[in-house]
Amino acid sequence: MATGGRGGNVRSSGIAAQRQSKPSDRLNPKTIDPFKATKNRTPFESVYSSGGIPCRLVHGSVKHKLAWNQSPHELSFDPLLVLLAEINSDPSVFSAGLEATAQLSSIAGPELNDFLKVLLPPVAKQCMGKKHREDIIDVLQLLEQNGGPDALAIIKSKIPTYSSPYA
Repeated sequence: MATGGRGGNVRSSGIAAQRQSKPSDRLNPKTIDPFKATKNRTPFESVYSSGGIPCRLVHGSVKHKLAWNQSPHELSFDPLLVLLAEINSDPSVFSAGLEATAQLSSIAGPELNDFLKVLLPPVAKQCMGKKHREDIIDVLQLLEQNGGPDALAIIKSKIPTYSSPYA
């Protein structure tokens, strides 16, 4: 055993040293450990962190981008779209979900219309807020453009305040 500076014994493994508080601990508030497993994880968060969604959010200094692990042309839309419909309230996750929806719309076109009833309710909840309004309008217009008149009918049924620039 090694002898500590205050005359006490400290085990050489350092366990006792970890238990002692530091003077700076009083100055720094306790922060949340980002690596700690939480009990109340959303389904989206669980699947995203386990790699079930084939894309990652790439954080930039100003803009965030979406990087796909596999080509969007090779994706199975059923499980992915259901998960994207459970978009989290975290702004970066919501923005990534909007971007993913826009990219999938460009690839899938009218085939995405079958999933709009599941995708649009979380978007409708965020539509009235100022934070994502422009992005939401852009994605809705893209969904309408790629999905045609059927997509417009579904969008209007879920978001009655949407006005089409193409009609």
